[in-house]
Amino acid sequence: MNIKKEEDEGIKSLVKLGSEITGPALGAVIGGMLGGPGGAAIGGASGPLLTKEIIEIGNDIAERFLSDREKIRIGGVIIYAYDKIRKKWAAGEKLRDDGFFEQPSIGHPACAEIPIIERPPAEEVIEGILLAVQREHEENKLPFVGNLLANIFFDSEIDKTQIDLLIKFAQRISFRQMCILSFMCLRLRPQSLPKSLSIDMWIKCFT
Repeated sequence: MNIKKEEDEGIKSLVKLGSEITGPALGAVIGGMLGGPGGAAIGGASGPLLTKEIIEIGNDIAERFLSDREKIRIGGVIIYAYDKIRKKWAAGEKLRDDGFFEQPSIGHPACAEIPIIERPPAEEVIEGILLAVQREHEENKLPFVGNLLANIFFDSEIDKTQIDLLIKFAQRISFRQMCILSFMCLRLRPQSLPKSLSIDMWIKCFT
């Protein structure tokens, strides 16, 4: 019995369903990569860790009670994100190396009397974004959210607190607003727009 193959059925089923949004060709490519050896498409020390975390979170979410439409949205974001990740890697970009994919040491936060064993920040972010799109009725937003999930893995300047705010921001604004922001930032900047953190953050996270 191939236990590894059975363990990965969850992520593969999500990707298969997600291809209803992204198209079957892209879904098949990403499904093959995530169903193959860990980190097959992404190199470096953190590549296998990143792929492993996406697979594990995907498998876990696939076992939860979700409607088919919710699974389609989650699978779609996984496809968009992993496609962006592999393209950035192929273009020579490197994954962040600030411990984002590794389990932190046991901490003693001021608000707790007992030690807390934290998950790797990447795991929390992957789960947070996938759950955020679970109930997202504007499915046109999914490519933007996929970009967010992918881009944060390459930029160590975006910390966990900022990421949590960006996830909430993506939930709050509409697809039309996302399109307007993208047009303004990519087409008009820098001459017609004042340089600000929000513009820079949008460009490096959502495009």
